[in-house]
Amino acid sequence: MRPPRAILYSLLIFILLSSVYFFYQHRSRSVVGSPPEYVQLLGGTTTITIEYARTPDEQLKGLSGRAALPEGNGMLFVFDSLDAHPFWMPDMKFAIDMIWIGKDKKIVYIKDNATPESYPAVFKSGTPALYVLEVPSGFAAKSGWIVGTPLVFTTSTSPHAQQ
Repeated sequence: MRPPRAILYSLLIFILLSSVYFFYQHRSRSVVGSPPEYVQLLGGTTTITIEYARTPDEQLKGLSGRAALPEGNGMLFVFDSLDAHPFWMPDMKFAIDMIWIGKDKKIVYIKDNATPESYPAVFKSGTPALYVLEVPSGFAAKSGWIVGTPLVFTTSTSPHAQQ
């Protein structure tokens, strides 16, 4: 006795959709060697907990729509290639510092105090970068971070881990 065609078609569609879902999930997590959800970033004597913006959707949204970014926290954008990586401030509710970081993990450019009112201005590095870090406004100056400051990335299993 053969199963009805509707059951076979349903099974085939289920397998196809499952394959597409798992392929998409794997692809969205494979940006630059599957970084962990959070890292500790050390520059000089300052440590900050970083949340990754890994997927194109996360990178497009960034910190937009959030009420604030707690002190000691930031969002790290990881890109596939060196570039100027332009950023702007749509739907932002607070000022931030934007820090462009080169392949060697040294700071190559800092835009301090980018405000929501600056939209639609675009900010970008004059030096190619592989990462962009968004932190609360004033963080770079308070931490003594300047162009050339080397940063160290260490993995963390928790957004609140301490070094």
